[in-house]
Amino acid sequence: MYHSRITQFQAEDCLSAFGGTTPELVVVASKAWQLEDADVVKKHLSGLLSDGAPVLSIQNGIGAVDALSVVSENIFQVSDVSYRFKAVTNIGCNPPRPGVLEVNVLPGIEAWMKLIPPKSISEHADDNLPRLLSACFKDAQVPCNVPDAVDDDEAQQMVWDKLIVNVAINPVTAIFGVLNGEILDNSQLFSLASAAHEPKMFTRINTMH
Repeated sequence: MYHSRITQFQAEDCLSAFGGTTPELVVVASKAWQLEDADVVKKHLSGLLSDGAPVLSIQNGIGAVDALSVVSENIFQVSDVSYRFKAVTNIGCNPPRPGVLEVNVLPGIEAWMKLIPPKSISEHADDNLPRLLSACFKDAQVPCNVPDAVDDDEAQQMVWDKLIVNVAINPVTAIFGVLNGEILDNSQLFSLASAAHEPKMFTRINTMH
């Protein structure tokens, strides 16, 4: 799903790209603030999902999963397990046309993605969905793993880590008019952005969520 304020693509465009068939999985990669309008969320998701189709929310920020819950709960039901997956990744994407994504990774940086299932996989050993999701991203050359056991605290910690880093990086890029990647090539800007390291470690030590 791409929000109309970010690209010109609509849900209908994506459906047309797949020959009008309903996708088996919907990946939502919008920012959390773009999901605040419940009517917009329903409009975009309702036409894309079939009954029981899972939704994968990729590091959309604080409150993104709750925002997606405005769509009827049965949409997230697979094998009687509520599948509102979360994921954290270091990749960025550009949508050149409906149904196609170009993955962006900085040179020398290995792409990765970590799926956060709502329950331990070991509790549902007969359900292959987490592994199928992992295989899907690996086929797209994005290394992806699903931990055997994970709780919501770990997922929230990863989201907070990203938030803290953004709090330091975003002002630097805005004030100096540079892209995120350019910070790595400028020692002075990198020093400013590195200020995020201390609060990030503080939250890890004090398990703030």
